[in-house]
This record gives sequence, structure tokens and C-alpha cells, in this order.
Amino acid sequence: MNSDVASNQTASGSITWRETIATPASVATIQTVNPSFFLIMANYPSETDNSSEATSYNGWTNYETWNVSLWIGNDEFLYNTAKISVKLCDPKDSPYDLFVRCMINCEREMTGDNVAWNDPAINRAEIVEMMQEL
Repeated sequence: MNSDVASNQTASGSITWRETIATPASVATIQTVNPSFFLIMANYPSETDNSSEATSYNGWTNYETWNVSLWIGNDEFLYNTAKISVKLCDPKDSPYDLFVRCMINCEREMTGDNVAWNDPAINRAEIVEMMQEL
């Protein structure tokens, strides 16, 4: 597999990054990032007048809840474990509690960003809702 990476900065200040990977079916990906985007996000959510929309982490209660959701949604093993936890969960138990026990049994007690699966700051109701939608 061959890879060719190129980046440049446009007159508007946007940075364009392009990577082409030569495989049996050649794939090209183009991504544009405007540096001012990061300045805008630094002020989020303080720029909203609607307190119900004012969240700190992309619609999640806090960093810990967002991080757990991010890892479950983007790691195949965690995603499949979350799905099976919902399916096999005892009605008296929480699917997320079962998921946490599975992670501890697998000796994966934290996300890749060092947030403990059983961190008390995690909004378990939000995570259970997300898991049920998988």
C-alpha cells in the first residue's frame, strides 16, 4: 500500500489536508479545517441564550459522560459489548452497570483517555439511553 500526504494553507487561512492511499481501489480523502473554528468552539456554549442548549460537551452532561459515549461509539469491542449488555441485562440491573462489570473483568477499567468507566461524574441515564439506541 502506498500513501501520499499533502497539506497547504489557502489565502483564507484554511488548512487543506489530502491523503491518497493506493490500494486495489484507490481512495482519496480531503478535509478542510478553518483555524477560526477552534476559536469559536472555545466560547461554546457561553454564546447561547437558551440555557437548555447550554451544554459543555457536545450535548452531554460533562466531559466524563461525553468521553464514555465517544469510546463506546467508536471502538468495535466496546460498541459490541454495550449492545450485548443491553440485550442480556437483567431488568433489575442497568445495562451500563453490566457494561462496567464486563470492562473490569476484561481489565479495561478506563477509556483510552483515562476516564474510569465507573466514574461517579458519568451521567448513567444518558449513557443507558445512548446504549439502547445502538
